[in-house]
Amino acid sequence: MAATLKHRMAQARESGTLGVDATPEQVMEERLSVVPNIRLPHRWGELPESAKWEDEVEWVHNNRVLVVGRTKEGLVRLDWNLAKTAAPSMGAVGLMQDAAANPQWFSRDILSKAKRGGEEDDPERLVEERRRLGDVRELLGQFAERVRAESGALRGDPPGLLES
Repeated sequence: MAATLKHRMAQARESGTLGVDATPEQVMEERLSVVPNIRLPHRWGELPESAKWEDEVEWVHNNRVLVVGRTKEGLVRLDWNLAKTAAPSMGAVGLMQDAAANPQWFSRDILSKAKRGGEEDDPERLVEERRRLGDVRELLGQFAERVRAESGALRGDPPGLLES
């Protein structure tokens, strides 16, 4: 098996831009990220360079389980023919490759941002959220003052003694 892996690494080095001293991780990264070496299904036709970001993320999310697999050696394998629909763009193809290489990154960072709809970028929403946080802080301050006053009254402390 080690000889087969070495042979595959040598082929990847020869076919790509990596030098002879490339590490296995670099070879695998190149194999996952070099788009020209991909054979996409003919039924997809010519794909545009990009599409709406949300559409690309949704396509990857809906097809990742079908397209991404692992070989016996643990290498990532992408079978584009298993996708339900054609990719919306070459950007989605690249995003699928990145999601295959790092599924936690895709689920944690990309998918969660897409589900939020990029709402953290809305300045008006941020101003409203800050105002609400200020209101909550004010209520908590009033509550803390009331608790201090009531706890002092229960112990018989003079008013203002517990204030800091």
